[in-house]
Amino acid sequence: VTGQIYVDKAAPKEIRGSAQGFLVLVTLGAGMFIGAHISGWIVDYYSVPNQGWDAISLDVESEEKKIASEEGEPKSETVWNVQKGHYVSWTEGGKDFLGQIVDEKIADKLKKEPDPAIGIQQLVEDKATGRYKLKKAPGEKDGEEVAVVEDRKMSSLKKRHVHAWKSIWMWPAGMAAVVLVLFGLLFRDPPRDDDTGNEDSGEELAPAGDEPEETEEASGEDEAPAVMPIGSE
Repeated sequence: VTGQIYVDKAAPKEIRGSAQGFLVLVTLGAGMFIGAHISGWIVDYYSVPNQGWDAISLDVESEEKKIASEEGEPKSETVWNVQKGHYVSWTEGGKDFLGQIVDEKIADKLKKEPDPAIGIQQLVEDKATGRYKLKKAPGEKDGEEVAVVEDRKMSSLKKRHVHAWKSIWMWPAGMAAVVLVLFGLLFRDPPRDDDTGNEDSGEELAPAGDEPEETEEASGEDEAPAVMPIGSE
């Protein structure tokens, strides 16, 4: 909005509409295209597959909540702080493993039992890139890969790993601060026509209070002397 106001003031009247259209093209066209790519790179950099074990982790927890049943009476149900798509870790045989929940029926399984076995696809480290990727196995066809999904109890999960959203949001905040500083330094309101005219003439206007005094002095010098009456002689 600030940019639109500035363009409206700075652009000549003949090209004002074209200037506003060019501003929209730059901000909502090229700006959003470039921003989408940059934000994608930033989010991918702070994602769990890229950060691996360095990603932020939270404890996997459950709690009992009372919810309304179909009969209208409240019933107790176990609620976990993990769901499909979350990255989790567990320990087995003294070794830690990282994986992603891919089970789409978690809600239905929790209705039947408080600690169900859910489908998890393990993440394995790619030695070439250092990133983690979902574990897959060769399929029946040549070149085919199928996902390796294993069932694991909810209670066996130790940590839930998440993207570093604080670090992600610091990037757009820093970019906005840079744009604010550049806008304040590089953009100025154009001078007004009346200000330019006064500066070019070089004339200074006399104070309004001095004009009446000059007028009174001039009027006093031009007055004729009083005429004496003839009858008094």
